[in-house]
Amino acid sequence: MKKQLLFAVSAITLLTASSFVAGDCSMFDQFTKGTQYTITSYDAAGKVNSTVESTVDEVKVDGGNTTASITAVSKRDTTSSTTKYDVICDGTCFKMDLSALAKQQASQASGAQDADITIEADQLQFPVSMKVGDELPGGTIKMTMKAKDSPMPAVTTINIKDRKCVAIENKTCPAGTYECYKITSTMEGKMKMGMMSFPIAPSQSTEWFSFKVGSVRNESYKDGKLQGYSELTKFTKP
Repeated sequence: MKKQLLFAVSAITLLTASSFVAGDCSMFDQFTKGTQYTITSYDAAGKVNSTVESTVDEVKVDGGNTTASITAVSKRDTTSSTTKYDVICDGTCFKMDLSALAKQQASQASGAQDADITIEADQLQFPVSMKVGDELPGGTIKMTMKAKDSPMPAVTTINIKDRKCVAIENKTCPAGTYECYKITSTMEGKMKMGMMSFPIAPSQSTEWFSFKVGSVRNESYKDGKLQGYSELTKFTKP
C-alpha cells in the first residue's frame, strides 16, 4: 500500500513539473513547429530521476485557437514511453489536459509495468493576463491503478489548489536565463482502496514560468523540506 501511495504521488508531482504556460501565443516558442525541449527531474540530492524530451510536431491556427501537437518521450532508468497530446492557447488562456502527461509519467514509475492505469484530469489553465498577486485556477487528477497481484484497484485523487503568482524574476537553468512568473501552489489528496482511505499529506510547489519557453524550474516541498525539482535542460527552436 505504501509503495502504491508513493508511486501515485511521485507520478503526479513529476507531471506538474512538466506543464507550461503561454502568454501571447505568437511569442511563445513552444508554438513553433520543430521546437524541441527537455525537462529533467532530480531528487533532493540532485540525482537525475527522469527526463521528458518533447518535440512540437505541428501547429494549427483555427479561429482564435492555436494548437500545438506534441510528442513527448519519457525516460526513466532503462525504460521509456511515448505520448502524443495537444496544448491550446485561445488568446486569453493557455489550457493543457493533464491526463496524457499524467499517464506518461505514471508509466515510468516503479511497478507500473505490472498495473492497469486509467487517469481522469481537468485542464490546467494559465490566464495570459497573469500578473503578480493573481490567484490562478486549480485542478484535479484522479488516477486508478490496478496491480495484477492486487484484488482491488487503488484510486488516488490529487487536488492542485492555492495557485498564485507571487513574483516576476529572472531564473537561470541549464537551457539559459529567462524572465519568469513565480507561481506557488499546494497539492493534497487521498488514496482509496476498497473501504480503506489514506490521506496524502499536502506538499507545496514553487515554479518559475517563462512566457517564452514555458517551465524553467519547479521545486517540490513537504513540511518545508525540498523533495525534488525539475529544470529545463535543453531548448532549441528551428
